[in-house]
Amino acid sequence: MTADPQVCRIRLFDAITAYNLYLERRPRHRGYGSASDFVRDSVKLYRRYRDASPIPIIPDVIPGFNDRASRPDLDHFVIPRRWTADAPEGSFFAEAIERIGKPLADGRLRTILITSWNEWNEDTAIEPLTTSPPTADDVSGRRLFTQGYAYEGFGTTYVDIVSDRLRH
Repeated sequence: MTADPQVCRIRLFDAITAYNLYLERRPRHRGYGSASDFVRDSVKLYRRYRDASPIPIIPDVIPGFNDRASRPDLDHFVIPRRWTADAPEGSFFAEAIERIGKPLADGRLRTILITSWNEWNEDTAIEPLTTSPPTADDVSGRRLFTQGYAYEGFGTTYVDIVSDRLRH
């Protein structure tokens, strides 16, 4: 998606979406969702597109984002998987579904895009994994990868959120 809808191009499609609205040049999207502008800006962008054209939009939600392990030299900021520091694992994802996905899902399609199933290199995976306790430690010893945010082996948390929040 571009910042301004190009209606003449949009009309060529049955629907439009964005794979992931994370933009490294938007530092105000950094950190916990409750304190950042990521969700609010995502909602504004999707509404702008929805209001500009009769073509349905398919909103996208992410469980968080952290590509620092695979691209450390780029020094991208992190969107943690928790809505606040003391919220449970998966709370950012649950809030994204409730604040972006559900309100903006077009009734004609009833579809929400989730980024992603197993993209571990950007920390958007929701695929179940072995449970383990939360930690902010990482192998660099400098919080290079975690940026001080807690990560854990989350079991089936994310597929459970999908089932609980998007059940018809």
